[in-house]
Amino acid sequence: MTEKIYKKCAYTTHFTAKVLDAKEIHGQLHLALDKTAFYPGGGGQPMDAGHLNGHPILHCYEDAGLVYHVVESFDGGQEVEGSINFDLRYSFMQNHSGEHILSGLAASHYNATNVGFAMNENGFTMDLDKPLTQEDIDFLEAEANQAVLKSIPITSSLIKGRDLNKLNPRSKRAFDEGEEVRIVDIKDYDLCACMGLHVKDTLEIGIIKIAKFEKYKGGVRLYAFCGQTALVDYSQKNAVIKKLGSLLSADINNIEEAVKKLIDKESAAKKRANTLQNEIFKLKAQAMPKGAAFAYFFENDLANDDLKRFVALILENAATAIVLTGESGTLKYMAASKDEAQLQSFMDALCSQLQAKGNVAKTIAQGIISSPKQDVEVFLEEWHKNNG
Repeated sequence: MTEKIYKKCAYTTHFTAKVLDAKEIHGQLHLALDKTAFYPGGGGQPMDAGHLNGHPILHCYEDAGLVYHVVESFDGGQEVEGSINFDLRYSFMQNHSGEHILSGLAASHYNATNVGFAMNENGFTMDLDKPLTQEDIDFLEAEANQAVLKSIPITSSLIKGRDLNKLNPRSKRAFDEGEEVRIVDIKDYDLCACMGLHVKDTLEIGIIKIAKFEKYKGGVRLYAFCGQTALVDYSQKNAVIKKLGSLLSADINNIEEAVKKLIDKESAAKKRANTLQNEIFKLKAQAMPKGAAFAYFFENDLANDDLKRFVALILENAATAIVLTGESGTLKYMAASKDEAQLQSFMDALCSQLQAKGNVAKTIAQGIISSPKQDVEVFLEEWHKNNG
């Protein structure tokens, strides 16, 4: 059995140990030690990073009570020196502790259960089984940070599975009666069965920030940061805000108003551009001879709505029409006809003679043509001669 130092003290950064087992798997060495400070991961918390005798740990896992450390190579003997990347470990501890507070508050205030938790070096996600509003999320964040500032000790104890009912902690799974269970306690905020690593005091969490939330499987998924990761997130967003302020010639307090003005200006410009474009579409359509059997146009950078409007205008003077936009080899098109059979005949020819794909819905069709533009022009001109 490997003695798990991290269970006794999550703040241990260096240790010495003896090799109990060594095996090579797929060109990598798997070393089991008599003791280790490396947390192999579990319960949503990732494994530790660090070194054994200066060699980076590629992976760490537990098997039958032994904790194995995977390295590319190893030049040590039976005794090794291990070192933990404590900056990363401490970030995990801060985030895991913050997650406990949020989970406890969600359970006590909204009867919402944490049904999913995943952490990485950029923070964590937490899934709750109840839908919450923005107001609810703001309340959770505010209350969680009050818990941080109260400097509450985070303690742990070991009990047997048979005694769980006496404490009624949060737990994501059932335990056998004789199974050893570690209970993490944050007084008045959370009591949870958890094998992960935590800070000693809520004050060490620093800050808890819920960056965003979204609907997820009937409940909500929270994206959160604690401590160091919250500081990194703040620094990155603050840098973005400064750049926006510079681009908009606005100080931080006026960025929102400046962005709204920019959006309004863009919206007005887009509306005017659409009006002008519709006038151009009308002029082109009206320039066609009335009663034409077939007409086609190539246009630059049209969206689907533009294609639809132009084709509809052309159909006022032609029986069948197609408008194409984009680059040679990736032409987007929309076709329409007053005659369903005629449109289907046109589409059959288009897809058989060119590298074209499309969907037909009664009197309208749309799709993509992968053939060169000149080949498309030849096809359309031939169709126009034979059917125009």
